[in-house]
Amino acid sequence: MIAQEIHQVLCQWDGGPEGKGKVTILRSGQSLTFGLAETFGGGGVGEATPEEMLGMALSSCYVLTLAALAKLARLEIASIEVSTQSQVERDRVNRGYRITSILRRVSLRIKRQDQAELAEELLHKADQFCVISRAVRDKSKLELEGEVEVAS
Repeated sequence: MIAQEIHQVLCQWDGGPEGKGKVTILRSGQSLTFGLAETFGGGGVGEATPEEMLGMALSSCYVLTLAALAKLARLEIASIEVSTQSQVERDRVNRGYRITSILRRVSLRIKRQDQAELAEELLHKADQFCVISRAVRDKSKLELEGEVEVAS
């Protein structure tokens, strides 16, 4: 097992609030377009919002973690489905918006009835081991380095 791993993405944006963005996974070159939700003054049509991308990260990390734990425990999975809902509210104290709650609904289908108790245990254990869940829950160290340049 590795002690440390670095994951990098490149985020690019063209235009003002109604512009369009693209985030690219540097390792694979895969990309996803994103935009500002209509409620925040953006076009919001056809692109993922950052709030939805956080939901994607939480859901996919949870599924992968549960699948890995199931393999170790020899739990026979038929399917896993996770839907994630985040609630954004105005933060009047800090003058902005913030995510106030995130709800994940998990549907785990198993192949054998005699593994139901094990499945229930792993369902909760996966949340404890998912690195994205832990980062959100533990409020990981978040840093910013920036530079400004004038476009020519």
